Amino acid sequence: MRRAFFSGILLSLVLGCQSAGGPGTIPVLDEADTDASSGFERPPDDHRASRLLSPELIAGEHYRVNESVGSDGFLHIWRIESDFGALEVHGDALLRTRIAEIEALALLDEVSRTEAFASALVVTARNPVVAAWNLLTRPVDSLLGLPKNAVAEVQRIAALRPFERGEFEGRAMQEILGFEDRKRALAAQLGVDPYSSNLRLQREMNRSAWAIWAGGFAFELVPFRRIGEEAGRRPWIPAANHLAERLANQSPEDLRRMNRIELAEMGVEAELADRFLAHSWYSPRHQVIIVGSLADLEGVAGRREFVEASLSAATEQDALLYQRTAELLAAVHRRMERIERISAAGRVVRAYLESGTRITPVEVDHLIWTRPVRELVELGAAVEDAPRREIWLSGSASPKAREEIQARGFGLLENMSAIFVASKPAE
Repeated sequence: MRRAFFSGILLSLVLGCQSAGGPGTIPVLDEADTDASSGFERPPDDHRASRLLSPELIAGEHYRVNESVGSDGFLHIWRIESDFGALEVHGDALLRTRIAEIEALALLDEVSRTEAFASALVVTARNPVVAAWNLLTRPVDSLLGLPKNAVAEVQRIAALRPFERGEFEGRAMQEILGFEDRKRALAAQLGVDPYSSNLRLQREMNRSAWAIWAGGFAFELVPFRRIGEEAGRRPWIPAANHLAERLANQSPEDLRRMNRIELAEMGVEAELADRFLAHSWYSPRHQVIIVGSLADLEGVAGRREFVEASLSAATEQDALLYQRTAELLAAVHRRMERIERISAAGRVVRAYLESGTRITPVEVDHLIWTRPVRELVELGAAVEDAPRREIWLSGSASPKAREEIQARGFGLLENMSAIFVASKPAE
């Protein structure tokens, strides 16, 4: 099993998120897309953070969100000034993630200045594996926490049978697995995602996790205020308790194996499952939540189509979009009305409710009327396969977008992300 892990996901963890190619799910608007003479809207320039966020989110001890908020026609564009540099963040969900990560970085920085941490680093540096791979003198920011030369060595060791490994090689595997466990526990204690794409956070968590695992640093004894717990600040936490527990307690290897089994049970063929599980924009967290949410749609036809549509993700925001769409569908099925089947038209996912309503979930912060939106709506209107058709927005719509969508025969429901946000597990 360990060989399968390192041969199957090691490289993707080290490389992190790389573009999968092709157009993203959220289109980039050009002048023609927002041409007022054609009846379209331009992205608003009057959004203000003080109107959109609670005071606790606008500023903290180590950051401040700029008052002026941009828009790409779908998502808010936030700019954050922090003790760790300036950030531009696309989307409300990712904003909350980055704020929690800033607070976690501040805490890691504070802890790293203590005498206890310095002593743990001295002990860690004497560990043969840490010393051989320069894990403290060359801290890395990959998810796996290893420099490239060590990755190649681990891949070589993983290909050996246990009896073929020498003393160092056997210990190296044990050290990596132990480090991995401690890093997940550390992330849970900090209130951040262990698979975050924030490279600076990854670097600091890697260094701390090695100090905990190999140096005996007792991070759990450090008094600190739990961070990221305010409502809405932890969007990476799945709505379903069993998925949250799985992410907290299972290794990437085990998560991958469970995902493969569940995909097979849904009728997803091995080749498609391999492409999804190897997709470079989906972290283990994204994959667990998507697969687990689809598994919760027991008996629903067309789940394979959702997996195939999700392969179009070309950005981190795309991956989050499909994750949140899967969560939304599972919450609807569990709490509102049974879903009978799912279909996909290119990158767009649709679901058919038992009542006959067809819903098209759209992940946006604030939707305006643009050419891509018109094309999406008219494409859906051309398919007459349900007596009632609705578009469900995670956020809001402009008055014009609302009017145009409804004029084309669609019901429009806004702020539907509350369906699964309300069911998130208590912290």
